[in-house]
Amino acid sequence: MKLPLLASVVLVVCCSGSLSQTASPSPSTSISIQDYRSILDNERKLLDDQSEKYYARVDSLINRSLWVFGIIFSVAAALFLWQYGKTKAEMRTIVRDQFREQAASLIDLEMSTLRSQIENLNRQVAELQAANNREILWVFSGTETSADTEREQLIQRGMRNINLLTPAINEDFDFGDPALVIFSYDRTGEGLRRLGRIAEILIAKAPTPPLIIYTYDPERVEFQLGEPEYRVLGDFRWYLPVNYPVTLMAQTQFLLRDFNKT
Repeated sequence: MKLPLLASVVLVVCCSGSLSQTASPSPSTSISIQDYRSILDNERKLLDDQSEKYYARVDSLINRSLWVFGIIFSVAAALFLWQYGKTKAEMRTIVRDQFREQAASLIDLEMSTLRSQIENLNRQVAELQAANNREILWVFSGTETSADTEREQLIQRGMRNINLLTPAINEDFDFGDPALVIFSYDRTGEGLRRLGRIAEILIAKAPTPPLIIYTYDPERVEFQLGEPEYRVLGDFRWYLPVNYPVTLMAQTQFLLRDFNKT
């Protein structure tokens, strides 16, 4: 029993010694850790110093950039304001000039239109006056005049140059160069003879004046030209039968103003 117990004690002591030696740090291992920590601290300080220098440089660069950008912006703003003010003044001048040109062009156009209208109106008035001044020769079938109401209506409408012709029975009459001839045809033999004589006179003239054959008679039925009238008219074609006073007014004005335009 003593021998095993002694062996156990020796074994415990040996193990304790081994464990004590293993747990004790060596002087060389402890120095390496301190150096390492010192190196890390130095590197950290260097990094901090470099970071501070870097940020200081960045701040300086930003400040300089802001200063440069500020100068550039100020110059650009000054140029913009100067150019904008100049452009604005130029735009005002351009707009004003264009407005004046357009206004002048519009006024010229309106004046030209107005002048054209006035000239056209003056031309129409002159043509009307010239037409009203043309001679109308009114020939009657008998020795007395008739159609006083119709002649008065023509005069009231400005056609005042009306000459009357009442030849003697069987007279071989003649006349000058009227612009229009109106013949009051009463359907008698003398009237038929005078119609033929009028056609002979007019057909020989150049240009040939037109002839209105006025057949209105309130006491008789409406008359239409027949074979005897066509026979005495012969080759004369510039005639117009008129059966009513209103037709006489219209056709007289038309023949004087449009048919006889010069």
